[in-house]
Amino acid sequence: MNDINRRIDTIITELNLTNKEFGKSLGVTEATARNLRKNSVVKDIYIETISNKWNYSEEWIRSGEGSMLKEDSTDFSTLSTSSLLEHLVDNTEELIKLKTFRNYIRMTMELIMTDEEREKKNEALKKLKEEIAKKYQGKDV
Repeated sequence: MNDINRRIDTIITELNLTNKEFGKSLGVTEATARNLRKNSVVKDIYIETISNKWNYSEEWIRSGEGSMLKEDSTDFSTLSTSSLLEHLVDNTEELIKLKTFRNYIRMTMELIMTDEEREKKNEALKKLKEEIAKKYQGKDV
């Protein structure tokens, strides 16, 4: 595995995609996606597509230099609430694949929950765990 393949592997892992999903997004087979992670020469078109589709820096993919993500020139602090929401809605599919975005949403939800809501959430999670434990009790999972 060369350095470019390692960086592509990092991207696929960060996006939480399978080889099949990644390949479909690039318009290639699952086998080609697997090779891009492992040991193949990576064509410029794949680097450009990855960069454009998921906002990763071409420079970083090629050389490991610079920032992993492209610098976004959008200043979100200047957007109106409706423009910001529109951006989030338009990019939800890509954003939700990023672990950092999912963690941010979880933390934000925790911060805005009232104590009563947090207690209800924790109680629901406790019940869910109990149900799962009952369902799979004695089974090899």
